[in-house]
Amino acid sequence: MLYYLQGIPFSLQTRYLPLLLRENGETLFNIGLYKLAIVPWTFKILWAPMSALRGDGRRKWLNASLAGLTFLSLILSRSPPWSTSCFIPALIMYNVMASLSDVALDTLVDEVSEARRVYYADSIQFAGNCAGALTVGMVACITDHIKWQGIFAGLAALYFIGLVDSTSILPLWQTPRSRRKLLSKSSVRRTRRSVSQDLDCSLDNGQESYYSIKFTRSYMTKLLKVDGSWWMLHMLLVYKIGEQGIMNNFPLYLLDKDYSISDVGFWTAFFSQAMSVAGSIFAFYFRTRTPLRAILIHLLARALFTCCLWIAVLTWDTYPHTTYVCSLASFAALFFISASMTSCVFQMVLRVSQRAPKENRKDLFHLLITVDVVGKVFFTALLGSFMQLLGFLYVGMFGVFVASSILCIPLVKMAPKSVHV
Repeated sequence: MLYYLQGIPFSLQTRYLPLLLRENGETLFNIGLYKLAIVPWTFKILWAPMSALRGDGRRKWLNASLAGLTFLSLILSRSPPWSTSCFIPALIMYNVMASLSDVALDTLVDEVSEARRVYYADSIQFAGNCAGALTVGMVACITDHIKWQGIFAGLAALYFIGLVDSTSILPLWQTPRSRRKLLSKSSVRRTRRSVSQDLDCSLDNGQESYYSIKFTRSYMTKLLKVDGSWWMLHMLLVYKIGEQGIMNNFPLYLLDKDYSISDVGFWTAFFSQAMSVAGSIFAFYFRTRTPLRAILIHLLARALFTCCLWIAVLTWDTYPHTTYVCSLASFAALFFISASMTSCVFQMVLRVSQRAPKENRKDLFHLLITVDVVGKVFFTALLGSFMQLLGFLYVGMFGVFVASSILCIPLVKMAPKSVHV
């Protein structure tokens, strides 16, 4: 249930809210600014220490954040999205609480999981996040039949159920250290040793270095001296800008072409999200291949489909029915490619992080992941809003985003030799 809730916030604000706002006459510029409310997710690395307490401390932060999400969802249900005076502050606080909940849950699960069960925990997390994102897509499909008050009230109910689960189930979990203490009281030494060998010992090997990260210039310089880290940082900042720009603005383009919000929601929020899940599963095919080569293949395929979608927009008025079908097919393909490429990029991030000294690996990994969120959310929203402020039409905007997607291809060729391994 908690992993299910974890998959809702990002999809809610990138797939559902823009449709709702545009349907109610909000400008494209303001919609782009609304997306900046997701920026608190980029600061997880700063306030993660607050939820990095052991055992009961993490449970308390998780419960507090879920209670806050329940309360804020109720506030959002009483404040229309087009009433910015109350909705925007509540939405920003919603993202703060959601990011705190995300960190608290992940660190708590890491603490209580045994090494042999990490794979199952990751699989459950993936399934839960996908289910949450697909639920948002289904909500977008029925927007014509349900008001936004009911949607956010239902969201508050879901968070309340999650809070009940957290307070009633999580206290029963025991951390590996707690289990070791119980086993140490046992008179059977052989049993104690065999079980403890299966436990995750990462907590005793600098696991919490990420949560005590020293944000000094010398420390950051030390992290970025790792071979390939600077190239990886630049890659993460720009490789999603064009893709996310098209994904965020094409549904709004369909609304402006007088397609119903339910139809647009089905194809761009539900069906495309299902394609994204399929892409994440397909990415396992590339696990045994060189990540850089896999990324290059994905970039070339993405450039092809972004060009197809742009051509469809250019010729929309001439062949409306044909271009509608072709553009939706290209849009769904972009979601498939994006999810698969993201998995390959994360694999590359892991490889680069492994080159750092053991005590700094987790720090570098989370720094790069934070940079990925900054590029995907912050820069994309700023670029889109800036172009809309200058009066760019959809055709011009999509042209800039297509060019951005294509320009990422030479960046792969600039990768240091160590990254090619």
